Amino acid sequence: YSTGDTYWVSAADEPRCALEKLAKDVFALHTRGLEAGVDYEADTSGAEWWTLVLQPHDDVGLHWDRDYAVEEDSGWLVHPHLGTVTN
Repeated sequence: YSTGDTYWVSAADEPRCALEKLAKDVFALHTRGLEAGVDYEADTSGAEWWTLVLQPHDDVGLHWDRDYAVEEDSGWLVHPHLGTVTN
């Protein structure tokens, strides 16, 4: 089940739970060979994560993830550079 809440863990943060560790591990996989402070900013780079339980009859329509606050404030559509689905 999802309450609609999302969470953020920056590359500079220590994970506070197993789900944050998983999110950071996925981030580390995709930044392997890159250097924090040179190739990306660790304080502003990281992973947004959430949980969702779907039932067989649930329908998740076609959509894209984006920063809704930026969209509302400026009309700009800002989306993640990379997205994954882990189950």
